[in-house]
Amino acid sequence: MLVLQDHDTRDSGARNDAPGSQRLCAATGEPTCIDSMIRFVLGPEGAVVPDVKRRLPGRGLWVTATRSALDFAIRRKSFARGFRREVVAASDLVETTERLLEQAALDALAIAHKAAKVVIGFGRIEKALARERVVALLKAVDAAPDGVRKLEAARARREDASAIAIIGDFASAQ
Repeated sequence: MLVLQDHDTRDSGARNDAPGSQRLCAATGEPTCIDSMIRFVLGPEGAVVPDVKRRLPGRGLWVTATRSALDFAIRRKSFARGFRREVVAASDLVETTERLLEQAALDALAIAHKAAKVVIGFGRIEKALARERVVALLKAVDAAPDGVRKLEAARARREDASAIAIIGDFASAQ
C-alpha cells in the first residue's frame, strides 16, 4: 500500500488546537507538540479514557505517544495528579490505547483510499513509486519478502527516498 501526498490542508480535524501547539506531558513534564501526544479524559465513572481523535468533552491530560511514557504516567499516578482527583487507570490502558491508535490509523487509511490517495497492489505501487509524490510505503507484516525487496529498491531509486516513510505494522488482512 502506498500513500500519495495531498497538498490540501483546509481540514485540520476536529480539534481546536492549532497544528504545532504544545502541551506539557503528564509523564515527563516536558513541553511537547500535540501531534506527538495522546489526549486522555475522564469517563463518567472516573476511568481514564484515551481520546485519540481529540473529540471527547472534558478536561484533557496529555501524554507523549510512547509506550514508555504512558507506562510511566500510570506508575507515577500522573492521571490522578493531573485531574486532581482519584481516577481509575485500567490495567490494560496501554493495550487499549494502542488498539485505538491502530484503528484510527486504519480508518484514516480507508478515508485516504476512498479519496484516491492510497495505491494498493504491487504493480500499481511500483508505477506510483516511479512517477507520483509519495508520503509513505506501507508493507504488510506478512508480505512476501521478494515483493518487499523489490518495492524498497524502487523507493531507493527516488531522489526523495529518505523522505518516504516505510511502515510495516499492519497485517495484509487489515
